Order: sequence, then structure tokens, then C-alpha cells
Amino acid sequence: MKKRKKYFDGYLTVEAVFIIPSAVTIIVILMYWGFFCYDKCVSVQSAYLAALRGSNEWNMSGKDTEAFVKKNMDEAIKKRFLYTKNSETQVRIGFSDIETKIEGKMNILFSKLREDNTAYWEIGSTQKAYRLKPSSYIRRYRYSKGQASVLTGIASE
Repeated sequence: MKKRKKYFDGYLTVEAVFIIPSAVTIIVILMYWGFFCYDKCVSVQSAYLAALRGSNEWNMSGKDTEAFVKKNMDEAIKKRFLYTKNSETQVRIGFSDIETKIEGKMNILFSKLREDNTAYWEIGSTQKAYRLKPSSYIRRYRYSKGQASVLTGIASE
């Protein structure tokens, strides 16, 4: 009769010691990178949405438009950032455009272990929307429509 081994080889344990921590580390890094990408998308979307909303307000003064756009940006990023803290918003109102800017810093994992605490990724976006007066476009459309009818009349003769 053949005797059974009373011990097992340890190669599986040794492989697991290297593979499992590596896999968990890669998954955590990918998740954190996903949070960074999400916060970046939120900053781009919020900055452009606020600029677009402000570009439609022609009947407001410059300071009222600036306050309106800043309020829209603050509401848009209020609870939507996952890890970005201390975000700053800026608004520049021009005659024909509105430029919005959102900047923030996202701490990197284990950044508290550093003495200077400067380990962060910068998240920011600058977006611009042009202020277009609807009345001038309606006038141009009516003028071009009239010119087109004149040209079609000439072409039919």
C-alpha cells in the first residue's frame, strides 16, 4: 500500500503572496484614477454649462451676470466632486463672450504620509461661451431670406 504525503508544497502560497496584493493595488489605483477622471469631467461640464447659461442673459448688467454665472458654477460643483477639495471658480465677462474657470486639487493616496503634504493632482477647466444677441441673428436671417428670394426671382427670369 502506498503512503500518502502528510505535507503539501508551498508554491501556491508563495504565488498568492505576490499576486493578490498586486491585484488589489492595481484595482485601487484604477478606481482612484476613475475618481480623478470623473472629477475632471465634472469640472469641464460645470464650467461650460455656467458659461452657456450666462451667455443667454443679455438683459443683466455685467456684475449681475457675473454673480449669476458664479452661482450656477457653485451649485453645479457643490456636491458632485468626489475627492477634489477647495475648488476655486473664476468668471470673466467680456462684451462678446463669457469665460469660466474651475480649479481644484485632488489629494493623491497616502499624501498625508509626506511631511510637506504637496502630493496632489490638479483638476481644472477653462471654458468659453460666446454671447450672441438673438435679434441681430433674426435680422440677418430675414435679410438673407429676402436676398435669396430676390436671387431666385432673377434665376427664374
